[in-house]
Amino acid sequence: MRATISIQNEDVLKRFVNFTNRFDSNVNLYKGSYCVDAKSILGVILLGMCDDLEVEIITHDENELVDFIRGVEEYEKEKVWK
Repeated sequence: MRATISIQNEDVLKRFVNFTNRFDSNVNLYKGSYCVDAKSILGVILLGMCDDLEVEIITHDENELVDFIRGVEEYEKEKVWK
């Protein structure tokens, strides 16, 4: 599942990385053709703070997926799931 998110400041960035670290599954963050581990604060900083980031969780665990969908709402730019 992918969602479009916005990270506008350092506080949001820190909360987002802490949020992604709650999951055992891989969580990726995309900006254009670049992809980083969303659990890595340095990786997220490298992409920069902006509106057009896509976050994706790769999991087969339905409970993790539901928790991810609920939690990522705080960061969503728009409610478009891919």
